Amino acid sequence: MTRAGVDGRAVLFDWDDTLCGAVPHRYETIARVLERLGERRTIVEVHDAWVRADDPVVDRIANGFWQRLQRELGLTGRDDAIEALIEAFAARERERRFEVYADVHAALDHLDAAGWRVGVVSNNVEAPERIREVGLDGRFAAVVTPRDVGGRGKPDPVIFHAALSRLRVSPGNCLYVGDTYAVDAVGARAAGLRPLLIDRLGIGAPGDCEVLATLAELPRWLPTG
Repeated sequence: MTRAGVDGRAVLFDWDDTLCGAVPHRYETIARVLERLGERRTIVEVHDAWVRADDPVVDRIANGFWQRLQRELGLTGRDDAIEALIEAFAARERERRFEVYADVHAALDHLDAAGWRVGVVSNNVEAPERIREVGLDGRFAAVVTPRDVGGRGKPDPVIFHAALSRLRVSPGNCLYVGDTYAVDAVGARAAGLRPLLIDRLGIGAPGDCEVLATLAELPRWLPTG
């Protein structure tokens, strides 16, 4: 991205589990199913297994996601557990609803009032539709998914740079807020952005990344100069 005509400040957000959550949460669904089968796992254990198993860009079913998750959850030999999880997720897809987190509108209002440009970088190719469904269309100057950059999703720096180009902001003048260290923090840092992790579930994060519990804490991380 060239520097010509680039100025201003921006905050880019992840979408899923950062600005909007599916109810019930996928980790809660997994934990409930496993407990019913006598295989208790904490939310933190489920989260860690999911992150290790997931390739956020490719189709999960076609690329063996459930088999990887089975291994990461320590369920080798428990094909019944994986079958139960697949069935539970199919039901969840039919019944889940999407909710914007309660702190989102105030955070976006604060950024607008302070003159910050705001965008979304998400590996969910359905993010633009979800944004419209929950009534946040018009709140973001840029929404970029792998569909816009030849299928290259986070943590690839390309998807971040595409959003920066649309916002006309240089990497050093942009914060990125996401919920997954390996995808959001690592990718943002590689693209030259300053990453902030939001930890809504209290899972914890590596010590080399700044962490928010809610977006109400975001203003204190915004430069004022």
